[in-house]
Formats: sequence, C-alpha cells, structure tokens
Amino acid sequence: MNKNNRFLPSHGNDHDGNEMNGTKMGAPVVKDLVLVGGGHTHVEVVRSFGMKPMDGVRVTLVTRDVHTPYSGMLPGFVSGFYKYDECHIDLARLSSWAKARLIHVEASGIDTKARRVQFAGRPSIPYDVLSIDIGITPGSEQVPGARQHTIPVKPIDRCHRLEDERASRKHQQLPPAEITIVCRGHILAGHTGYAQRAFIGIMRQKGIKVIEHRKVVRVDEGMLTVEAPKNGSHMQNGGGAQANGEGHALQQQLLQDNDNTVPFDACMLCTQASAAPWLKLTGLPTDPQGFLAINECLQSDGGPPEVFAAGDVASCAKHPRPKAGVFAVRQGPPLSANLRRFLSGEPLEPFVPQKSWLSLVTTGDKYCVGTKGWIGLQGAWLWTLKDYIDRAFMRKYGEDLPDMMKMMSGPPPPGKLLVQSVDFFRAFWDDPYILGKIAANHALGDVWAMGAKPVSALALAVVPLMTDRLVAEELTQLLSGAVEVNATSNFCKIA
Repeated sequence: MNKNNRFLPSHGNDHDGNEMNGTKMGAPVVKDLVLVGGGHTHVEVVRSFGMKPMDGVRVTLVTRDVHTPYSGMLPGFVSGFYKYDECHIDLARLSSWAKARLIHVEASGIDTKARRVQFAGRPSIPYDVLSIDIGITPGSEQVPGARQHTIPVKPIDRCHRLEDERASRKHQQLPPAEITIVCRGHILAGHTGYAQRAFIGIMRQKGIKVIEHRKVVRVDEGMLTVEAPKNGSHMQNGGGAQANGEGHALQQQLLQDNDNTVPFDACMLCTQASAAPWLKLTGLPTDPQGFLAINECLQSDGGPPEVFAAGDVASCAKHPRPKAGVFAVRQGPPLSANLRRFLSGEPLEPFVPQKSWLSLVTTGDKYCVGTKGWIGLQGAWLWTLKDYIDRAFMRKYGEDLPDMMKMMSGPPPPGKLLVQSVDFFRAFWDDPYILGKIAANHALGDVWAMGAKPVSALALAVVPLMTDRLVAEELTQLLSGAVEVNATSNFCKIA
C-alpha cells in the first residue's frame, strides 16, 4: 500500500547556528518539501522540521494568510474573550524560527506531472514532496447574496466579520444584534444528540433563533429566503420542534406571511463545506464530494506518491471522520513522521484517527457543552478546561518555541543587551586588502560607539564582473584585511 521513492538519508540536527533554510550551511539543498496551506496540521509539520531539520531538505510554506486562526478559540474571540493574537498563529514568526521559506500567496493550481505549485500572477515553484492542507470553502458561494450578507462558518478566518459587527454595534451604542443561525440539516451535525439538544436549549435562553432543515435559496440585506417546508422538516427555537404551540407560533413569526422569508440583523450560515474548485483540475484523486482522497498514511490514494494531504481538505475512505479541527491537530505528528520517512525512502506507517474524542462547544459565554462518547456534560468549569487546553496548544507555536538565538549564541550576560549593526558602503580605495581593513574598522566603530563588545561578524562583499580565478583572488585580499582587523581587536570570528 505504501508508495515510496528513496531520496536521501535523514539526519537529525540540533540548532547550532549552522542552519540555513532547514539545512546546514554549506550542505546543498537536495529536495524541496512544499507545504501548501497553513492549516492546523501544517503548523505542526513546520514546528517539527524546525526542531529537527533534515540535511538537504528545504521546507517551504505557501499560505494565503500569514496569521492562521485556531478554530477552537474563535467562539471566544467573537465573544470578546480573546484578543486577535491570542487565537491566531503567526506563520511568519513560526517559519522564521524553523528556517523555512514563507511564500505569502494563495495557490491556484498544481501541475503534478511537472511537480510545480501554481499561482495567479507570479511564477510557479517546484516541489519534490508536496503536502496540502488548505482547509475548506463555504458552500454559501453557491447561494446568491450569501457571500455579501452572511457570516460563513468555513473558512474559519472569515468569522472575524461577526466580531466586527459586534464591535461596531457596541461603538454606536446599539443594542446587541439579533442573531439567526440557519442550517440545512441538524445544528452541530456530527455531534451527539445530547450536545445538539443542550446547545439548542441554551440558544433559546439567549433569544437566538435556530432554524434547521431549511435550504437557503437567496440572501438579501437583512432577509433570508428559504425553501418551502417539506414533510418531516421543522424549525426550532430551543428544544424540540412542535407541530403546534411554541414551534408553530415561531414558524409563523419567522416565515413572514408564508412567503418563506426570515429577517435578521446578523446571520451565520452553517452551509455544507466544500473543497477548493481548482483541486479538481489537478488530476489528484478525490472523493465524491471533491475532497482529496488519501490513504491511511495521509498520502494521495491512487495519485502521485510524493503528494500528501491532511486536515479538512482530505478524506480517508477507510477512516471517515467529521470535518473538525481536532482531527487536523492529531494528524500533525503522523504527517511529519511520514514526510520524513518518504524523504528517507523508508516505509510509511498508517495512522488511525481516534473514534472517540472530547468535544467542547462554547455557547457564546464562558460556558461549554462537552461530550465524549456517551458522556455529556455542561457547565462553566468545562470552559475553564477548554481555555486551558486551547492556550496550551497556542503556546506550542508561540511563546513555548525554543529561543534559537539563545541556543545559537547563548544569552547576553546579566545586565547586558544584544546589539546588532549593519554597515555597507561603496569601494573608495583601489587596494582590496586595505579596503577590507577600513570596512572592518568602520563597522566596529558603530558597535563601540554604542558601548557594545563585538562577538560575531558577517561579511558581505560585491566584486566587479571577472573570471572565477580573479574573483577568488579579489575576495582573498578583501577578506584577509577584514580578518586581520578582527584578530587584532581580539573579539570575534568572521563568517
């Protein structure tokens, strides 16, 4: 079942100041590992290769957004419990720390034969091994007006529009917005019946309308048009729909004058998620819903062996699971391990996702509905537990990342600060040896002027166009002068 090409040996490497783009300085880049998408799975892959780079492997992260949101904390963000930075992973910082290239652009295609990732408006880039974790797009794209007038649940980075609405109304001293949640099927699909009933009951207490089993056919500003009720369909505002009584009254209230329209101030449309349309053009195998088909090793199932996928964009026929962040997070370590194995020519190992998982659903305040298997609970203490778990996850990709500057150079002495200076000027002396000495003294003067002690130096030299032999001679003269000054100043090595 495992398809492998032997590429190169894998060697762990601690950060000792000699890495460049994930490989040792001087060690040639032999293979390009390209990660398309900054999803929950890929952030762990970047972290893994930052902790333990592979010699000769360059890691490149291609992402539409530099700050990727953590889905588990977005309800708290919308409720005002978290600041933006507390629930978004800084991919620029993470990539810089891991010595990985970051390409801030959205992928628009993949040429699997040429092994290139394509973009709109700029050249494509090559890959030797590719992994895709771009998440999913909302089905609301197919509903006229939904993109402009509703707040889609997916992709999760667009949920900030609800926070913007809340902040705007608060600034204008308006009353809280009336919220209507519309689902074509059950709310919290994929969760237990306990979670669904508990959540709907809490929404009823908050005065939030919940409309289930309704197909939205059009959205205008402040108004939904839904498909006429069918046999067996129902509408809820709290526990269980009724053919008469409260449920019937609500139906008459919301579906004004039997014209199947629903007014709203803010609307979050829980539509069926779908894969990016351009994936169909790649020729990669997909499931009937258009998601990338993968095997148990997170590798393209029936496609090119060098292509992997994870997160919501991928679907494994042997182990179907809901599209949820908990599974994307769990795929991080096995995907990292199998990418290493593939690059090393080793057999891949299957990954079986958990069949039972802890689900903690925030209800808009510091209160949670929790389920695991047949167990169902709710309470404020569950929110405290969820907050602890979520913050621990975020710390892994932020403040808990090892301080590589300290690991490479050691911390400054107590009471001291790290000073860095950049100096560059055009040649004004014909003798390269003397010019090198002048340049070194000039750079040292800036450091000494700040009362600092030099500990390291990096030389950057530009020479005229000439033969390789003459270039080598010119650099020898130039750098010899600089090295002599460094040696007499009794301070640092020159790189």
